[in-house]
Amino acid sequence: MQKRVGRTHRGLGNDMSLKESEARKGTILESSPDAVMTFNSAGEVLEFNRAAERTFGTGHSPAMKQLWSEVIAPSWLAAGDSPGRDFGKPAEITARGTDGVEFPAELTVSPARVSGQTIYTVWLRNITERRDLEAQLWRSQKMEAVGRLAGGVAHDFNNLLTVITGYSDLILSTLPAREPWRHMVEEIKNAGDRASALTRQLLAFSRRQVLAPRPLDLNAIVANLDKLLRRLIGEDIDIINALDPALWTVKADPGQIEQVLVNLAVNARDAMPDGGHLKIKTANATIGLDEARRHNPPMTPGQYVMLSVTDAGCGMDQNTQTLIFEPFFTTKPEGQGTGLGLSTVYGIVKQSGGYIWVESQPGRGATFTIYLPRTHETASTATPPVPEAAAAPGGEETILVAEDEPAVRELAQSVLESAGYTVLEASCGDEAIRIALSHERPIHLLLTDVVMPQMSGPELAKAMETVSPNTAVVYMSGYAERSVVQQGIVRPGATLIQKPFRPADLVKEIRKALDAPKAVQTESSVG
Repeated sequence: MQKRVGRTHRGLGNDMSLKESEARKGTILESSPDAVMTFNSAGEVLEFNRAAERTFGTGHSPAMKQLWSEVIAPSWLAAGDSPGRDFGKPAEITARGTDGVEFPAELTVSPARVSGQTIYTVWLRNITERRDLEAQLWRSQKMEAVGRLAGGVAHDFNNLLTVITGYSDLILSTLPAREPWRHMVEEIKNAGDRASALTRQLLAFSRRQVLAPRPLDLNAIVANLDKLLRRLIGEDIDIINALDPALWTVKADPGQIEQVLVNLAVNARDAMPDGGHLKIKTANATIGLDEARRHNPPMTPGQYVMLSVTDAGCGMDQNTQTLIFEPFFTTKPEGQGTGLGLSTVYGIVKQSGGYIWVESQPGRGATFTIYLPRTHETASTATPPVPEAAAAPGGEETILVAEDEPAVRELAQSVLESAGYTVLEASCGDEAIRIALSHERPIHLLLTDVVMPQMSGPELAKAMETVSPNTAVVYMSGYAERSVVQQGIVRPGATLIQKPFRPADLVKEIRKALDAPKAVQTESSVG
């Protein structure tokens, strides 16, 4: 008797375990974020979980005996087809949800024999978010690749423009005002100056522009530009400033931030040919983790200063919004825009450690929103000194010029020798070291390009500290290579002359570096 009862208890235990197991399986399937469905060999729906019901919007009973193609509706599948041939392998399809909107999905089909019949379990995952992330990554990689190309092109052009504008200046300095062909030389120089402006925009986009950041009050920047912007965009557009009086401070290059505002204002003007209003707003913003993730691309949580520019113009569709920050992209007719305005804005904001987004709809205007990181440094209200108009004095010291571009090297030599200096020239870092070792008299200053093959300018300057420790250093640069500037290889306080430079500015910076104590050489950017 006891034996019989024991068997009965064990049988009840097995039944309970089976029920618990089935309940656990059911709970797992019901809690799955993926849509899970089973079909028979005819393609008729047998079961599906809550995620499938939410996705395809059909109740349990109405779905029974429907064909799976009628529920999922992949465009490539005709009604009555078998659920899949590559069993167990994920396949990407286009499914249709309860609202009739198609979405990308990953489909996996697994067959099984149950009670002598073949049934199919289908796992379907909505991959819209994955596709969006892939698209973001692709756009980011494309922008980075274009930026590298733009930076390289700008670097080479700056070397050429240094020669064009430099020799133009030298020729003009020797020509009388009434010389018949002086006008032609002036036009050559003007063309070089315009080309220099374009390369600066390319450098800004590619984030290789030489910046001079300092603590800033964005409200002051907006206020100082107010008159200029009103003249720039015309009387038929009303500017509305909504500035937070308790605005935090940011650290950025004031000239570059002004360029951002001017470019956005010009873009807004072009979007409102019949007039309208332009709103410039500033505000403090503390971005938490959840909000940071909602942005596209995601932000780093923290404290920011927000600057937005809103117009009431023609707006743009989603496809245009994905392209507007790319260089040379423009919606304007041929000959009416370079396509560099917004790409310049993008590059300046990113190089300043910030973020930028655009929100727009056709016919409903556009809002460009910028977030720049807060700094706790105090904003300076001092106005940068205006360069002296008088020609800088030369000298009799010895200068070693290291530059791999022959035409730029010859120009620098000609300019400096005309100012009275003794010039030694080297085409690379190794040659410069050999000259320094063999030269019997002191070398007072090293003028070196930042980016050179084999040995960079900063590496050459480091080596010169051993060979000639009292030699001052001035750098020339066609662009700010990130590995040089951002990683601090060019030491803070070093004199940096940006190409293309004017001969008079080169002489002035050389004299300043020679006269300054070596430990406190001032940083400058000459354009």
